[in-house]
Amino acid sequence: MFNAFYCGQGLWDSTSWLERTGSDQVGINKMKNKANIIPIFVEHLSCPGANALKQEILSIGGEAAVHKYTINCKRDYTDVLILATPQQYKLLIPKLRPQYWRLKDLSQDLKILLANINKIVSKVMVLREEDLSNLKILRPTLDLVSDLRELPIVSLEENPTIINLAIEKLWQEDVFLIREYNLALQSKGYQVAIKITREEQHLLAPFLQVNYLLAE
Repeated sequence: MFNAFYCGQGLWDSTSWLERTGSDQVGINKMKNKANIIPIFVEHLSCPGANALKQEILSIGGEAAVHKYTINCKRDYTDVLILATPQQYKLLIPKLRPQYWRLKDLSQDLKILLANINKIVSKVMVLREEDLSNLKILRPTLDLVSDLRELPIVSLEENPTIINLAIEKLWQEDVFLIREYNLALQSKGYQVAIKITREEQHLLAPFLQVNYLLAE
């Protein structure tokens, strides 16, 4: 299993912009499959595996960013940023299953990640008393990769664990940080809670897009 997750501050849906052009619905349905790029970060993939992954994703029209020395394997491992549409991921996953270099494991991780991403919700609820036992504290260090490294990829539907993002004082500029952590955590299968004051709840709650609020 890899440390892999959705990386970005928001999920983008091209539908409304395509509709604005006046395209017909059949065309919109086809084009949005090409427009909705899902960026997934994968940490510490072997360079031979990364080369195979890049070859496969390029063959179906996607892209993968890797270290500049990956192609000649001057280093053993590289981080990877995969840029692909949902349809391209559907084509990619079965292509990775028979491969070496742990790409079979990555294909399973991607399958779970994509299922989780499709279930990401921004509905904010007040945490119930019975949910408190499922809380796990995470103190953001601003290094998203290392902060999520110890969290395995699991099914969002089946995982009861709720991550409490412990930020002592919430500033407006933290909203984008929280949204980035929230999407990454939900893609790995974890719901997210944050503790805020009533004043912060009034001002910032609509923008945080976390699952639960712990009101002070």
